[in-house]
Amino acid sequence: KVSRKFPQQVFYALSASSDDLEKQAGGDPEVATRLGKLYRQVEANLENSEVIKKFVGALERVHNPDLRFKYWIEETVAVMREYLAKVIPGGLAQDKANRLWTGMVKDLFDISHEDQSGLNRKFAERSTKMSQQAIKIGGDTLYTDIEATLKPVVRKISNLTQETLDAVSKKVREWQAAIKNAWTHAKSSGPMPLSTFSTWLSEYQSSAHDYDLPILLPQQPFLYLDTQAPQQLPDISSFGSTVLVMNSIQKPKRLIVHGSDHTEYPFLLKGGEDLRQDQRIQQMFYLFNNCMRKDLKCRQRNLSVRGYSVIPISPKVGLVEWVSNTTPMKAVLESQLPGGGGIQMQPAARKHHEFVASLAKGGDWVGGFRALYGDHGKTDLQGKYEELVGEVDQGYLKKAMAALCASHAAFYSARNRFTSSFCAASISQWVLGIGDRHLDNFLIDTERLDIVAIDFGHAFGSATEMLHVPELMPMRLTPQLRGVWDPVGVSFLRGGMVACLDCLRGNSRMLLDVLSVFVREPLSTWQRTAMRKSQKQHQGDSTSAAAATPHEAYSTAKISTVRKKLSLTNPWVTTAEDLSSNTVALATVLKHKNGPSNARAILKGRPGRNIRSEAPKICRNTTEQVNCLIDMATDPNILCRTYMGWAPLF
Repeated sequence: KVSRKFPQQVFYALSASSDDLEKQAGGDPEVATRLGKLYRQVEANLENSEVIKKFVGALERVHNPDLRFKYWIEETVAVMREYLAKVIPGGLAQDKANRLWTGMVKDLFDISHEDQSGLNRKFAERSTKMSQQAIKIGGDTLYTDIEATLKPVVRKISNLTQETLDAVSKKVREWQAAIKNAWTHAKSSGPMPLSTFSTWLSEYQSSAHDYDLPILLPQQPFLYLDTQAPQQLPDISSFGSTVLVMNSIQKPKRLIVHGSDHTEYPFLLKGGEDLRQDQRIQQMFYLFNNCMRKDLKCRQRNLSVRGYSVIPISPKVGLVEWVSNTTPMKAVLESQLPGGGGIQMQPAARKHHEFVASLAKGGDWVGGFRALYGDHGKTDLQGKYEELVGEVDQGYLKKAMAALCASHAAFYSARNRFTSSFCAASISQWVLGIGDRHLDNFLIDTERLDIVAIDFGHAFGSATEMLHVPELMPMRLTPQLRGVWDPVGVSFLRGGMVACLDCLRGNSRMLLDVLSVFVREPLSTWQRTAMRKSQKQHQGDSTSAAAATPHEAYSTAKISTVRKKLSLTNPWVTTAEDLSSNTVALATVLKHKNGPSNARAILKGRPGRNIRSEAPKICRNTTEQVNCLIDMATDPNILCRTYMGWAPLF
């Protein structure tokens, strides 16, 4: 029924999930048959399926070719690893490897490709034709070397051995280094013609095509399924002639879509990332908001999470709604810093760097953090942290936000909106284990002072479980943020946070039921993380196979953590559980023999000082749980051991 009413949106969803769905169906012919039937049904409902496929392909080609190469190669190597680990059967592995090889050659190296223009054509020519500008490996072109090394392995994956995979992995590093050295376009940012990436998109005009179903404006399905019919959604008339290339690693691009309703719709086009996690986070925020709208205490405080659309288009690309009238919190804060420099150029930040490096025998920051959890793991850093923070005026963010308002009265009114959105966002993100909350991952609405959380690459505890320097703080509540509520301080937040968490706890059964989708269709990143952990935990153990697959067990564990949070578990306990699984940190920052036990003690806090250390493992009520959260988020012993790029002093 849904696929008949919204065939394009269902097509995008199936396309984005196709790899993982095929993997799940690989060992079950009945599931594979049902899946094939669903694909055919959706395509049958798409009277313009060919133009939709061209649209998806063109969006994929807006992502830089050097970054698409990275995607294709990493996916191919991942299939090899999964085959050797017996995660996927040989037939499925061979089929996927063949399709990845064919897709990569057509996408990157076929000069006759119908949409091979601009940067894409240059990359294809320099990878396949010998010239002074050719991307070379020894005396061969990039493509010649790839074909000689990778094609024989891909075409006969049943012959794959660990030795062969290691040799391919070594070659991959050579190819990526050659591209990095020779492909200077990788550094380009700023406005660029859309035709540089896709002629098809730059020339598309809906009036020039005769389709019963035009290309509808991509939307996040849950935002309109109950309220709008397909004909009420605008279709795409054309695309803006220019894209804005962002200066970040994945080179996302702002793309303007002209709707049939004469409105411009800006999107951030992101490639090389699985946006399904971001989409699911937004879906959960949508459900959280529904719960809060029905809750009297939340309504009285105007609690809600500011969301936006995230539309995965395929496994390789997706669109994120461009949130207008917003500025990253970091830029807002830096507008008031003395000397016009960035946060990391401030004297206190430099001293924090120097302090961490000074603890390492070799002077590197990794060794410094190892010392902070090892030899200095029991050292009380409250005095050091307060000394560093004391060098910074804690009112810079407050002044910057006040400068956005017309008067003092307007600021205090807007601050109430900021507080409401901050409380709802902080509790919601903590429940879902969202980390990496540095200052660029919050936007501030410059008109209303609402806060908008963005970029959920680290969710469900992964920032604690996977990073070299694990995150131990449950949310961002650093001195500059606390300064916004001076002179009252964080007690200004407590009522809103308690109301939000009480509301989510009261709806926990429904919310956990929705989260169960992570078990039925886990993300690729979850599957690969689960596979690595399973191999390390059960290496050499022939009895380790269980009824649940590794990714099912991993996904179930993540949902179990959410259940514990909604059942009054003291936040240091759930964080400690995530930290215990961090094999990366255990091999680096926590490598000292006392590193893990010291980290656990730091999480638990000090009796007589930290509320969470005196509270039971299961808190007595929501107020106590929120008090423990605030205690952890503001603990100098945690913040002084936090990675400097997160800006724990600010």
